[in-house]
Amino acid sequence: MKRCPTCGRTYADEYLSYCLDDGSVLSAPYEPEQTQRIHAPRATNLVTEALPAGQATHAAQRGGKPVLAYALIGLLALLAGGAFVAWLKWDSAPSSTTKSEAQSNAASSAGANASLEEEKARLERERQQLELEKERQRLAEERRKLEEQRRASSSSTPEQPPPPPGGSWFVFLGAFPKSDYARAEERLQSMRGQGYDARIIDTDEYSNLTGGLWAVVLGPYSKSYAETQAARVKSVRPDAYVKSGW
Repeated sequence: MKRCPTCGRTYADEYLSYCLDDGSVLSAPYEPEQTQRIHAPRATNLVTEALPAGQATHAAQRGGKPVLAYALIGLLALLAGGAFVAWLKWDSAPSSTTKSEAQSNAASSAGANASLEEEKARLERERQQLELEKERQRLAEERRKLEEQRRASSSSTPEQPPPPPGGSWFVFLGAFPKSDYARAEERLQSMRGQGYDARIIDTDEYSNLTGGLWAVVLGPYSKSYAETQAARVKSVRPDAYVKSGW
């Protein structure tokens, strides 16, 4: 137990050296059960006793320590507050940066998506154009095949019956080169439309006719009957004539 010689306050902490109230040097440890010294009442009008220089310095230091402790605590609190504010600013800066990066990434992603959609649209247009071109080629091929079939059908030699026993004379209504079967077909349809039983023959199959022609004819008939038919058909075809095919 230690006692302050100035105020009389006692302290149980044996490591404490100065009074916490007035900064006085505490007395040496003692046992409280021992006979206590009774101090005389302090006179208020007495001249203040000057302390030795060492004790005054220690008292001043002890008296200033609470204030210094509070100042240190305040300074630490201020530093802690400043550090906290700095940390908040530092934490918000990366957040802003992260937000900006996120917005930039979102914008880049949106731009990439738009470019991807444009590329898809372009590829779709190219695919449609390719399909359209294929369809055109298919239709052109079909038309070509139909044209070849028509030409083959037109250029085929009509089947000729054997010469009748009673005659070998034809009434010629027109003759056309082998390369112009269409005109021969047109003449044939014209004559049939006027009621004549005309047909097309290949002159190469007849020994008495000039070869290399498609001829539109009536017959074969006997010579006299062929001449009669030629006279009748001249009202439609003035250039009609008769000729034997064998």
